[in-house]
Amino acid sequence: MKIFKKLLLVLIAAAGLAVLAGVGYFARERYATSGPVVVRNFIFGGKTADETMALLVSVLAKKDTEAAQRLFNEENQEGYASWATILQANKDNDLLDTMSKSVATAAKYGEATDKLARYAIINKLKTEGLVFSLAPNAKGLWQISDLARASLVKKK
Repeated sequence: MKIFKKLLLVLIAAAGLAVLAGVGYFARERYATSGPVVVRNFIFGGKTADETMALLVSVLAKKDTEAAQRLFNEENQEGYASWATILQANKDNDLLDTMSKSVATAAKYGEATDKLARYAIINKLKTEGLVFSLAPNAKGLWQISDLARASLVKKK
């Protein structure tokens, strides 16, 4: 009788594990087929421009390019496409860590208002920079609204 009870417990445990594995498998399959739709409808940003830049550094350090993409406002379709290309190229070349470190050095660029803030990553020669423009979206979350290269002129 004891052997029967032990065998029954082992079978119940195995059945439970099989059910959990099946649920996990189908959840992953469902996410894989609906992932992009969910991602595009999820708005990601910070309550301030500084918070958004910190989030960007954090998600790049984690190599989470989907979250980094969500930080860019999709209303600027050309800029969004460019940002997605930049992220993919850095991911393909295993440069997201370097990108994260570079973005962490971004300094405020120009005067910030309650509708616009800019941050720049400036090269070592201080001749060129990559400028991130951030603005609040319709929900009040700050997102990257544009990316631009800037030629810097040295003051004499």
